[in-house]
Amino acid sequence: MFGGLPAAGCWVLLAGPVRAADAPKDAPVKVVYALPRTVPAVLPYVALDKGFFRDEGLEVEGRMFSSGREALQALLAGQAQLQSVSETPVVHAILQGNDIVTIATVARHREAKLLARKDRGIERPADLKGRRVATLPGTNSDYFMDLFFEKHGIRREKVKLANLNPPEMVAAFAQGSIDAFFAWEPHVHYTMRKAPEVSRLFGPEGLYEGRTTLNMRGEVARARPEIARRATSTPAN
Repeated sequence: MFGGLPAAGCWVLLAGPVRAADAPKDAPVKVVYALPRTVPAVLPYVALDKGFFRDEGLEVEGRMFSSGREALQALLAGQAQLQSVSETPVVHAILQGNDIVTIATVARHREAKLLARKDRGIERPADLKGRRVATLPGTNSDYFMDLFFEKHGIRREKVKLANLNPPEMVAAFAQGSIDAFFAWEPHVHYTMRKAPEVSRLFGPEGLYEGRTTLNMRGEVARARPEIARRATSTPAN
């Protein structure tokens, strides 16, 4: 499906590829694809825009969510048959007893970042102590936060943590009601555009490289394997 696209995002097929020439030509299968607003999820958006899913016999309705965690909740609630998210929320959901099947890895990424207000005196990681820092629990950026704190010797109880969704983080940072937040693109970019003069960016520093995954509920994948095959099919040569 994605032959010829750059290697920045590639499909690692776990469900077993099927050539486009061998795909069934009957009526298209209607599915809902829950997608996060995030840069590493760009390939499914391209596939929707270019009609690649339709070429493989899938009539896909894309639904956007501000985070992959919210998109995953839509999948678990039966509101979608396909869903993309970084691996961290999937691991949390499986540990909570949910039946989830990862059928492909869409992309690798280093998008989790920390954005801090330098006008509040935050110039280095240690300056986060005693500050109000926002995070969204159960996400890849929340996991990155733990790695970041561990590397720089910051204990969680020394930081005033606030649980916010990324759009709320953007507004709260610009208004000054939080001092820093852990999130991903494009939310970090949006914030830096709103408050460029006070923004201090800390990158992943080699601490964490995430994986954007393509997931289905296990019961749906077992009952409708053609959805997984068509969603991960490769073009005929």
